[in-house]
Amino acid sequence: MCKRAPPHLVGVDASARAVCSHFQLSNAHLISKDRHKSVAFARQVAMYLCRQRLKCSFPELGRAFGNRDHTTVMSAVRRVEELRQRDPQVNAHLEAIEERLASSET
Repeated sequence: MCKRAPPHLVGVDASARAVCSHFQLSNAHLISKDRHKSVAFARQVAMYLCRQRLKCSFPELGRAFGNRDHTTVMSAVRRVEELRQRDPQVNAHLEAIEERLASSET
C-alpha cells in the first residue's frame, strides 16, 4: 500500500479489485506474469488508475503488481494516458471503473 495515499482514497487492492471485476479477471491474473493482451491491458489500466488516484511511486506500484520493474509501470501509465485520449472505448472503460471506485468511497 502506498504510504502517501490519503486515508479517504481507495487503496491499491480496491482499485485492482474494481479493474478485475470490470474486465472479469481474477486478482491472480492481474499480478501474474501472463502477457496475454487482455490481461496485460487490464494490468496497465490498474497501474494507471492507482498512479492517478493514489499518487504512488512507480517502484511501489511495481511491487504491488507482481514485482514489476518501475519502468514497466511508467510505460503502462504512459500507454493508458495516450490510449485514453485517442480511443473512446478505452476512455469508456476508465470512466466506468472510476465511477465504480468513486461510489465505493462514499
